[in-house]
Amino acid sequence: MGIFLPCGINVVFTPGRFNAAYFEHAYLAEQTGSVLCQPEDLFVENKEVNLKDVL
Repeated sequence: MGIFLPCGINVVFTPGRFNAAYFEHAYLAEQTGSVLCQPEDLFVENKEVNLKDVL
């Protein structure tokens, strides 16, 4: 088992805006204070999953 670090962010993972449940994903993310995340928003570096910065 890997090391658990309590720092990080919560995400709601969605396949994209053309998915039938996208509204529910967006609503859940908003209500829980999470980030709505799509596959292209993530990358792996040094065995960690990271969220790309959007500027």
